[in-house]
Amino acid sequence: VNAPNAKSVTSNTPEDNVNHHGLWFGWSNVNGIDFWTGNEGRITHDKFQNQEISECSAKIISMSNWSTADETVLIEQTSEIIVHEPLADQHIIDLNFSFHPPSEDIFLAASKSSYGLCYRSSHRERQKLINSNSRIGEWEANNKPASWCDFLGLADNITVGTAIFDHPSNPRYPTKFIALDESFGFISPSLTMDEPYTIKAGESLHLRYQVLIHLEDLFTFDLWKCYEEYVK
Repeated sequence: VNAPNAKSVTSNTPEDNVNHHGLWFGWSNVNGIDFWTGNEGRITHDKFQNQEISECSAKIISMSNWSTADETVLIEQTSEIIVHEPLADQHIIDLNFSFHPPSEDIFLAASKSSYGLCYRSSHRERQKLINSNSRIGEWEANNKPASWCDFLGLADNITVGTAIFDHPSNPRYPTKFIALDESFGFISPSLTMDEPYTIKAGESLHLRYQVLIHLEDLFTFDLWKCYEEYVK
């Protein structure tokens, strides 16, 4: 994923955590199975359901299966990805997910490292986090509820930020975020940080997020205005 200045803002399979994949989705305990490290459960692409291109956006709807080692499908995932027309100071990606267990209830265990949607940043100078409640840095923002969280730093002496917006329709909004900026940059709105969540067989869990990559710091760039535009 690139910023408006063409610099990559994501890190894929870094040496410190080879299971980090830039911008991705994974839970660490699904009915007791690890879908985070890739050592137990596997998330595999099934098919593209739809692809659309317009003057202002491109949309892909894809289907994926969350399967056990014996290829039992626990979850059928639908992902709608909408990439908006790039602007001079921002790129916007809408991510809408649906998780459907076809045959048995799904128990998502609670954990401080349960995850969900995840973002791993490429390295930036003077990197720092801030959330919608003006909590700054990992010490203040990690494991705290927020409407959004933004990771900022310098790339070629230009401030670049990557924000994840949590939609009010999501369960347990405002979600607690895993928010790290000391060893590396990492953001994850974590639905099951404190409490487990069950998806009944035949029902679906729907989650909506927006990822916004912007130039300039928050004294110059109005992130709240962008968030309000997203949720209205």
